[in-house]
Amino acid sequence: MIPLGNTVPADNKASGAVIVASERMSDDPGWELVPRNHMVLVSPQREVTLRALALAS
Repeated sequence: MIPLGNTVPADNKASGAVIVASERMSDDPGWELVPRNHMVLVSPQREVTLRALALAS
């Protein structure tokens, strides 16, 4: 598992995918909750970032 915001070099065999889950899949301490009103972005290079949503009031 790759913790949110971290990347793995492309030569690493485990770097072929990014998994986003609605629930924790293991006891690994690298799991992070996505804050309310945020979205998860995954780049073509599999870099994972969070972005706050600008919601109308």
